[in-house]
Amino acid sequence: MARIALFDWNAMKCFHLRIFLLPVISLAAGFITALLVVPTNVFMFLFFSVNTFAVEEKGDLNKLYLTLPITRSSVVAGRYALSLSMGLLGLITGIPLAVLADRFSISHYYGPIGWFLPVITISYLLFSVFNLCMFPILFKLGYSKGKFWGMLVPIALFSVLYGVWVIVSSLPGNEYLLFNILEYASQNMLLVNGGMVVVATLILYFRFCFQKGFMQIVNFNLEGIRMDRFKKVYQQGAIDVIEIWVDTETGVNYVFHRNGNAAGFTPLLDKDGKPIVTP
Repeated sequence: MARIALFDWNAMKCFHLRIFLLPVISLAAGFITALLVVPTNVFMFLFFSVNTFAVEEKGDLNKLYLTLPITRSSVVAGRYALSLSMGLLGLITGIPLAVLADRFSISHYYGPIGWFLPVITISYLLFSVFNLCMFPILFKLGYSKGKFWGMLVPIALFSVLYGVWVIVSSLPGNEYLLFNILEYASQNMLLVNGGMVVVATLILYFRFCFQKGFMQIVNFNLEGIRMDRFKKVYQQGAIDVIEIWVDTETGVNYVFHRNGNAAGFTPLLDKDGKPIVTP
């Protein structure tokens, strides 16, 4: 899973410099209030991880996956691992950015530290919800066909919900609605913050299990390409790894050797120097 996540990260190296724009966008959101910085930063880093689908489609990486000793379910696990890593990075970097944004924000944050914890937990919850909305659709339809329902629609819904919140909180008598909510959350840490963490974690866990299980049960097809062609029949070693894989279409055996970050994949030969073929 970690190897696939690293592979996806390296595959979208053309986007790496753009990651430095994400904190700038989050700081711009902090001009309104510092409380928006963390959720915005998590949101932006999650969307940055979606670039793997664009690179996969434009670079036709599905054909490359067919030449590697991996399954489609491992690709799913690696891609989710990368999105979780990016979300965690957005959460960690968002906290100091929020402190910095409060210096020039229109609405300064004067509440206690305890009030900030619900902002972090709700950012985690939003991350899990958007992950649930986006990734299954992108896996199923691909980037070009799935970006409308998997990306633009969730963004539009989020914008509508935020607009409703702004309107409601601006009504007479609701001037301190946000502070009342934060105060209630700080006084009921286990119920509110713990509840949001549990719900978000369950969403991520069950969504991942369903998606991975679905890929294992169904022969995943993308434009007619099978993703279950190779079957591993032998493995030895943990660091210095040797594996034997069988091409289920031709029966040809291949040996895969990996040591650290270096790896190779070649036909397995018999004593006469001919490829071994499994009937």
